[in-house]
Amino acid sequence: MHRKITYGKWYVFVFLAWHFFMNVQISAAQTPIFIDDPGFRDDALVAIDSLYNRKPEVARELIRSWEDRFPDHPVWSAWSAMESWWDVMVNLDDISNDEMFFNNMRKADYAASSLLQEEPDHPDGLLIKALANGYAARHHANRERWVTAVKIAYTSHIAYQRFMEVRPDFPDNKFVEGLKAYYAAFLIDEYPIVKPVSVFLPKGSREGGLDLLHEASETAVFTRAEASYFLAYILYDYEHDYERSIIYFRKLADSYPNNSLLQLYYVRTLGELGEFETLFEVVKVLLERWDRKQLRDGDVMQEELSYWLGRYYESVGLMEQAKESYMNALEAGEQFEVTEGRTYRVLSGERLAEIKNS
Repeated sequence: MHRKITYGKWYVFVFLAWHFFMNVQISAAQTPIFIDDPGFRDDALVAIDSLYNRKPEVARELIRSWEDRFPDHPVWSAWSAMESWWDVMVNLDDISNDEMFFNNMRKADYAASSLLQEEPDHPDGLLIKALANGYAARHHANRERWVTAVKIAYTSHIAYQRFMEVRPDFPDNKFVEGLKAYYAAFLIDEYPIVKPVSVFLPKGSREGGLDLLHEASETAVFTRAEASYFLAYILYDYEHDYERSIIYFRKLADSYPNNSLLQLYYVRTLGELGEFETLFEVVKVLLERWDRKQLRDGDVMQEELSYWLGRYYESVGLMEQAKESYMNALEAGEQFEVTEGRTYRVLSGERLAEIKNS
């Protein structure tokens, strides 16, 4: 009798353990795949537009119901990281937000990695891991830490390679492929220091990468705006092809009127092209909006817009107005924690010196 009861208890234990194990497995498998969910996609696209338009609170509220239902999904860590990305980018001369940004990207990477430990090929996890490391690599590149950038980019590359095997027809793949193709070629062309670690880079092509980014800017789902931004930025900053760059920056500035960075890039490109009459009209409107506190990052804009206003006045021979504008730029730059080396503060000082010596 004792033996029978023991075996009976053993069978009950095995059954309960098996039942518990299966429930855990089923629960783990129920982590939603947001990129496949039409409802999430529709809400996320509107929220992404708000995020790009520098309305992060509105953006977060648009996806709040999803976060409340699935609080453990790694996408929320990634979303917070992307909010900090724009805080960094709008004032790139200021390094005080860098550590916050890198910490947020590390948190997003950790959240994605935790999901992938449970579900190794979860598409959202792979995508978020690729995104977090990709943006971290990009900002290390902004700070010219090229070897670090390449090493972190390799982690992003591995995650995205697996993602493309899992979701080969995902329409946003061209965005990532375009970035990889362009930067792999660009880094080797422009920075010999990365050649010792070039084994980590895929084969690249600058024009091929630009072509893929153009396709993504027209056909991608979640990254259409980002593809347009990267394409415009690369054409402006690396290729110095301002005539092509302005096509995308003009469209982005129209689509996201509250994004100071996109407005400033549009103004910069007009300046590089010598289109000072158009630049003057755009700058006037932006300064009026800044004065009415309609722009989230208005303080950053005042410094640079004052510089470009000075350039306009110089172009039409109004030198006193030009000097006043450059002085305004210098004064605006004084409000920041780090004043030395600020790009438009330096440029304004140089223009003032040149006017005084002429």
